[in-house]
Amino acid sequence: MLLRLEPTAETVRFYPKGTMVFSECQSGQDMFIIQDGQVKITKIVNGTEVILAVLKKGDFFGEMALLENKPRSASIIAFEDCYLMVVNVFICQIIIKPLTTDVYMNIY
Repeated sequence: MLLRLEPTAETVRFYPKGTMVFSECQSGQDMFIIQDGQVKITKIVNGTEVILAVLKKGDFFGEMALLENKPRSASIIAFEDCYLMVVNVFICQIIIKPLTTDVYMNIY
């Protein structure tokens, strides 16, 4: 069974250029997949913002908070206007439940 996660009006958020998506050490339970635009990953080191990476369409971030319930390890800021698809625990359950049911049915 192949499941596709399609962006919808309910799962896609718009962030104008310069908007903080989330900040370092913040708690969170969402990961994001970039649908359009770019974001920058930053950390504050000795009082100075350091850009660790710039992510583009198709890249994702925030997965550690979703999978391991850990605080954000860096800040994410919209590097340009962007559309981000949100993936949270609820959406993961929608995807994973049919897969685990299929596995269970194939075993028994």
